[in-house]
Amino acid sequence: MLFYSNGVKVWDRTQQVMTNGSNLMGHASSTHAALIIARPGSDQFFHVFTTDGSENDYQNGLRHSVVDICMRNGLGDVVNTEKNVLLHGNMAEKIAAVRHANGVDYWIATHEYGTNVFHTYLLTANGVTDSIAQAIGPIDDMGCGAQIVFNPTGTSLAYATISSFGLLALYDFDPATGVFSNERVMPNTATRMVWGLAFSPDGSKLYLTTNNNGSVRQLNLNAGSWTNIQASEIVLGTLVPDLWRDLRLGPDGVIYVTHANSPSLGTISSPNALGTACQFQDMTIALTANCSFGLPSVVAGYSYSNHVQNCGKPNGIEEQSSSMTVGPNPVNDLLHLKSACGGLESLVVSDLLGRPVYQSTGS
Repeated sequence: MLFYSNGVKVWDRTQQVMTNGSNLMGHASSTHAALIIARPGSDQFFHVFTTDGSENDYQNGLRHSVVDICMRNGLGDVVNTEKNVLLHGNMAEKIAAVRHANGVDYWIATHEYGTNVFHTYLLTANGVTDSIAQAIGPIDDMGCGAQIVFNPTGTSLAYATISSFGLLALYDFDPATGVFSNERVMPNTATRMVWGLAFSPDGSKLYLTTNNNGSVRQLNLNAGSWTNIQASEIVLGTLVPDLWRDLRLGPDGVIYVTHANSPSLGTISSPNALGTACQFQDMTIALTANCSFGLPSVVAGYSYSNHVQNCGKPNGIEEQSSSMTVGPNPVNDLLHLKSACGGLESLVVSDLLGRPVYQSTGS
C-alpha cells in the first residue's frame, strides 16, 4: 500500500496524514468518497477523485487532487497547486473508473444530482484532458447511497439509486469513445431497494444488496432479454436489520460484502457460478474493528500489485520519450543505434521469429 484516502484526508503508508493531505473537499460519508488512479505512464503521480456528500448538499461537487509519491522521501504528498481542482459541481455520490480501450488511459464516470446526465472524464499522461456530458436513462433524484460500478471489461455499467422510487439501471459502455447506450431499468419496490452492486469476474452475473428488507441477490446477465434477466433474480441470503451494503470485486476474484456494525466481511467466493453455487457466506473475513457501509473504490479490471517506488530518477520512474534511429533493419551483421538521450537503459534484438538474439542493460 502506498497511500489511501477517505475523500477528506490522505494518509501515507505509515498511517500518518500527509503534510498537505488534509482538507480535501470530498465527504467521508459519500458512497464513493475517493477513487485513486495512477496517471497513465507514471508511477510517481496519482489522481485522487473525490465526491461531496448529501450532508453538504453536494456543494463541493466532483474534484481531483494530485499526489506525488516521490515527495517527503517517498512517503508522498498532495501537490499544492493541484489540490481540490473542480471538475463539475452538483454531482451525486457516484464515481467509477475503467481502462480506455487503448489499454493505457482511463475513463472516470460520474453523474449529476437531480438530472439524468452522466459526466465521463478521460485521464491520460497529460492529466484530466477531456470530458463528455451525456443525458441518458432516468433521473437520479437521490444522489446519495447505492453504488455505481463497471464490469471488468468496461463494456457495462450498473447504477443504483435508493428509496422506493429508486431503481437499478444497466447501461452498455463503449471504452473507446466513453459513450453510454442501451439503458435498461428495474424499478425498486418498498421491500426491495437496491444498494450494493458488483459484477462477477467474467461479467455474466450481477450481484446486488437491498436495504429495507436486507438481502444479497444475483442476476444472470446471460439469461437473454432484459425481462428474462429480471426474472432470473434469486435471493442468496436475507438479513434483518438490513446491514449488508457495499459489494466489491477484489483482485482475487472474490466479491466482498460489508456487514455494517460488525467486525467482519462476507464473501461470494465463486461469483461466476450460477445460483447458490456462487457460495455466498456472511461474516467470513475477520476485521480488527467494525466496518461501516463502504468498501474502497477501485478501477474496474485493474491489476493491482504492490511495488516499491524508485524516486531517484528525474521524474520518479515515469517513462521518458526520446527519438532514436536504428539501421539497417532488418540487419545481417552490424546494427547502428543513435539515441538523442545519449544512452539506453536496455536493448533487446530479436530475429524475425521474435526470438531474442542479443540483449544488454545499462548505457
